[in-house]
Amino acid sequence: MSEVEKEAAGKSRTGLIVAGVLIVVLVISNVWVYTTLQTQVDGLQGQLDTYVASHSYTDSEYESLNSTYNDYVDTHSHTDLEYEALEDERDAFKAPKLNLLNLQSTDERSLDTPYLHFYGEVWNVGADTALDCRIHVTAFQGAVKAIDSWIGLGTIPGENKKSLDVDIDYEGTPLTAWNVSAYWVDESFH
Repeated sequence: MSEVEKEAAGKSRTGLIVAGVLIVVLVISNVWVYTTLQTQVDGLQGQLDTYVASHSYTDSEYESLNSTYNDYVDTHSHTDLEYEALEDERDAFKAPKLNLLNLQSTDERSLDTPYLHFYGEVWNVGADTALDCRIHVTAFQGAVKAIDSWIGLGTIPGENKKSLDVDIDYEGTPLTAWNVSAYWVDESFH
Protein backbone atom coordinates (compact mmCIF):
# COMPACT_ATOMS: atom_id res chain seq x y z
CA MET A 1 0.00 0.00 0.00
CA SER A 2 1.20 3.35 -0.94
CA GLU A 3 1.60 6.31 1.29
CA VAL A 4 -1.43 8.02 -0.25
CA GLU A 5 -3.57 4.98 0.29
CA LYS A 6 -2.43 4.70 3.91
CA GLU A 7 -3.23 8.36 4.49
CA ALA A 8 -6.71 8.00 2.91
CA ALA A 9 -7.42 4.92 5.01
CA GLY A 10 -6.39 6.84 8.17
CA LYS A 11 -8.68 9.72 7.30
CA SER A 12 -11.51 7.29 6.66
CA ARG A 13 -10.97 5.64 10.05
CA THR A 14 -10.91 9.05 11.74
CA GLY A 15 -14.13 10.02 9.93
CA LEU A 16 -15.75 6.76 10.98
CA ILE A 17 -14.68 7.28 14.61
CA VAL A 18 -16.04 10.87 14.61
CA ALA A 19 -19.32 9.69 13.02
CA GLY A 20 -19.58 6.86 15.56
CA VAL A 21 -18.99 9.27 18.47
CA LEU A 22 -21.67 11.63 17.07
CA ILE A 23 -24.13 8.76 16.73
CA VAL A 24 -23.47 7.64 20.32
CA VAL A 25 -23.90 11.25 21.60
CA LEU A 26 -27.16 11.65 19.65
CA VAL A 27 -28.52 8.32 20.91
CA ILE A 28 -27.64 9.19 24.52
CA SER A 29 -29.21 12.67 24.25
CA ASN A 30 -32.37 11.23 22.65
CA VAL A 31 -32.64 8.64 25.42
CA TRP A 32 -32.19 11.40 28.03
CA VAL A 33 -34.86 13.64 26.39
CA TYR A 34 -37.26 10.68 26.08
CA THR A 35 -36.74 9.71 29.73
CA THR A 36 -37.29 13.32 30.90
CA LEU A 37 -40.45 13.72 28.81
CA GLN A 38 -41.78 10.34 29.95
CA THR A 39 -41.28 11.41 33.58
CA GLN A 40 -43.25 14.60 32.92
CA VAL A 41 -46.02 12.62 31.17
CA ASP A 42 -46.23 10.22 34.12
CA GLY A 43 -46.44 13.17 36.55
CA LEU A 44 -49.22 14.85 34.53
CA GLN A 45 -51.09 11.55 34.23
CA GLY A 46 -50.92 11.21 38.02
CA GLN A 47 -52.30 14.75 38.46
CA LEU A 48 -55.08 14.02 35.96
CA ASP A 49 -55.99 10.79 37.76
CA THR A 50 -56.11 12.63 41.11
CA TYR A 51 -58.29 15.40 39.63
CA VAL A 52 -60.70 12.95 37.99
CA ALA A 53 -60.95 10.91 41.22
CA SER A 54 -61.80 14.01 43.28
CA HIS A 55 -64.16 15.60 40.71
CA SER A 56 -66.26 12.74 39.46
CA TYR A 57 -69.88 12.22 40.40
CA THR A 58 -72.13 9.22 40.32
CA ASP A 59 -75.20 9.33 38.09
CA SER A 60 -77.45 9.86 41.12
CA GLU A 61 -75.28 12.76 42.35
CA TYR A 62 -75.38 14.33 38.90
CA GLU A 63 -79.17 13.91 38.67
CA SER A 64 -79.58 15.46 42.14
CA LEU A 65 -77.42 18.47 41.18
CA ASN A 66 -79.29 18.83 37.90
CA SER A 67 -82.64 18.68 39.70
CA THR A 68 -81.51 21.33 42.22
CA TYR A 69 -80.34 23.54 39.35
CA ASN A 70 -83.62 23.16 37.45
CA ASP A 71 -85.62 23.96 40.62
CA TYR A 72 -83.55 27.11 41.09
CA VAL A 73 -84.08 28.17 37.47
CA ASP A 74 -87.84 27.55 37.76
CA THR A 75 -88.18 29.72 40.88
CA HIS A 76 -85.72 32.47 39.91
CA SER A 77 -86.21 33.02 36.21
CA HIS A 78 -88.44 35.64 34.64
CA THR A 79 -89.75 36.12 31.15
CA ASP A 80 -88.68 39.19 29.21
CA LEU A 81 -92.11 40.72 29.79
CA GLU A 82 -91.88 40.16 33.56
CA TYR A 83 -88.37 41.65 33.61
CA GLU A 84 -89.49 44.70 31.61
CA ALA A 85 -92.49 45.17 33.94
CA LEU A 86 -90.12 45.12 36.94
CA GLU A 87 -87.86 47.68 35.25
CA ASP A 88 -90.87 49.91 34.55
CA GLU A 89 -91.97 49.64 38.17
CA ARG A 90 -88.46 50.51 39.38
CA ASP A 91 -88.27 53.48 37.01
CA ALA A 92 -91.67 54.70 38.21
CA PHE A 93 -90.29 54.95 41.74
CA LYS A 94 -87.26 56.90 40.49
CA ALA A 95 -89.26 59.27 38.28
CA PRO A 96 -90.00 62.74 39.66
CA LYS A 97 -93.38 63.21 41.26
CA LEU A 98 -94.62 66.33 43.00
CA ASN A 99 -96.52 65.87 46.24
CA LEU A 100 -98.83 68.69 47.41
CA LEU A 101 -99.81 67.17 50.77
CA ASN A 102 -97.83 69.80 52.75
CA LEU A 103 -99.32 72.69 50.75
CA GLN A 104 -102.04 74.67 52.53
CA SER A 105 -104.41 77.29 51.11
CA THR A 106 -106.87 79.78 52.59
CA ASP A 107 -109.23 82.38 51.18
CA GLU A 108 -108.16 85.64 52.89
CA ARG A 109 -110.67 88.48 52.89
CA SER A 110 -109.41 90.63 55.79
CA LEU A 111 -107.86 93.36 53.60
CA ASP A 112 -109.39 95.51 50.89
CA THR A 113 -108.36 93.08 48.13
CA PRO A 114 -109.20 89.44 48.78
CA TYR A 115 -106.56 86.85 47.91
CA LEU A 116 -106.05 83.12 47.89
CA HIS A 117 -103.04 82.35 50.10
CA PHE A 118 -100.81 79.29 49.40
CA TYR A 119 -98.13 78.29 51.89
CA GLY A 120 -96.16 75.20 52.87
CA GLU A 121 -93.99 72.81 50.90
CA VAL A 122 -94.12 71.04 47.59
CA TRP A 123 -92.08 67.81 47.63
CA ASN A 124 -90.50 65.93 44.76
CA VAL A 125 -90.87 62.40 46.16
CA GLY A 126 -89.12 60.78 43.19
CA ALA A 127 -85.37 60.16 42.96
CA ASP A 128 -84.96 62.07 39.68
CA THR A 129 -84.99 65.86 39.29
CA ALA A 130 -88.26 67.56 38.33
CA LEU A 131 -87.69 70.43 35.89
CA ASP A 132 -89.93 73.43 35.20
CA CYS A 133 -92.16 72.72 38.21
CA ARG A 134 -95.36 74.74 38.43
CA ILE A 135 -98.75 74.69 40.09
CA HIS A 136 -101.97 75.43 38.24
CA VAL A 137 -104.62 77.09 40.39
CA THR A 138 -108.27 77.45 39.41
CA ALA A 139 -110.78 78.98 41.81
CA PHE A 140 -114.53 79.55 41.54
CA GLN A 141 -117.15 81.91 42.88
CA GLY A 142 -120.11 79.60 42.40
CA ALA A 143 -120.07 78.66 38.71
CA VAL A 144 -117.83 81.61 37.72
CA LYS A 145 -114.07 81.04 37.38
CA ALA A 146 -112.42 83.78 39.47
CA ILE A 147 -108.79 82.56 39.26
CA ASP A 148 -106.90 80.70 36.54
CA SER A 149 -103.24 81.16 37.44
CA TRP A 150 -99.85 79.44 37.45
CA ILE A 151 -97.27 79.48 40.25
CA GLY A 152 -93.73 78.75 39.01
CA LEU A 153 -91.47 76.69 41.28
CA GLY A 154 -88.42 76.12 39.06
CA THR A 155 -86.38 72.95 39.46
CA ILE A 156 -86.81 70.60 42.42
CA PRO A 157 -84.08 67.94 42.78
CA GLY A 158 -85.10 64.37 43.61
CA GLU A 159 -86.25 63.76 47.19
CA ASN A 160 -86.26 67.50 47.97
CA LYS A 161 -88.79 70.23 48.63
CA LYS A 162 -89.56 73.79 47.66
CA SER A 163 -91.12 76.11 50.24
CA LEU A 164 -93.97 78.28 49.05
CA ASP A 165 -95.72 81.40 50.37
CA VAL A 166 -97.76 83.02 47.57
CA ASP A 167 -100.87 85.21 47.39
CA ILE A 168 -103.13 85.31 44.33
CA ASP A 169 -105.42 88.36 44.30
CA TYR A 170 -108.97 88.23 42.99
CA GLU A 171 -112.08 90.40 43.02
CA GLY A 172 -115.65 89.83 44.06
CA THR A 173 -117.44 87.51 46.38
CA PRO A 174 -115.74 84.80 48.47
CA LEU A 175 -114.43 81.73 46.69
CA THR A 176 -116.59 78.62 46.85
CA ALA A 177 -114.02 76.09 45.59
CA TRP A 178 -110.50 75.88 44.22
CA ASN A 179 -108.33 73.23 42.60
CA VAL A 180 -104.55 72.87 42.59
CA SER A 181 -102.60 70.64 40.17
CA ALA A 182 -98.84 70.12 39.92
CA TYR A 183 -96.92 69.92 36.63
CA TRP A 184 -93.26 69.24 35.89
CA VAL A 185 -90.86 67.92 33.28
CA ASP A 186 -89.03 64.62 33.87
CA GLU A 187 -85.28 65.13 33.27
CA SER A 188 -84.88 61.58 31.97
CA PHE A 189 -86.65 62.67 28.77
CA HIS A 190 -84.00 65.35 28.07
